[in-house]
Amino acid sequence: MEQLFAELLISFTFFLFAAVLVTKLTEIVGGRFPKADKKNISIVIGLIVALYANFNLMNLVGIPFGWITNNQILILMANITGIIFSGLILSTGANGVHDLLSRLQKSKELKEAELTIYKEPEKTT
Repeated sequence: MEQLFAELLISFTFFLFAAVLVTKLTEIVGGRFPKADKKNISIVIGLIVALYANFNLMNLVGIPFGWITNNQILILMANITGIIFSGLILSTGANGVHDLLSRLQKSKELKEAELTIYKEPEKTT
């Protein structure tokens, strides 16, 4: 369990680093091309970084994404789709990724609170 947590923490650290990288590269490229739309530059850079680094946020958070099949083409398509979604999230930069992680944390806390509230009483015999 501790090893899984450590791997997850390392993955999220790399993901945050990639988000900072996308932010800085967008500033650099946007400075070189002042007439270009920075949002579009950010999206392209986010997709390139996610594809190159093989970042799939769906796998990182444990969301089953894709189809249960032995067809390698469908599995590859699901993985690429997850990477594209991750690239779009990376394109929001470090602030966007931080906001997403904060929302995930709040969602987890709410889910744990619901489980505590709706916990069934133990049956006594």
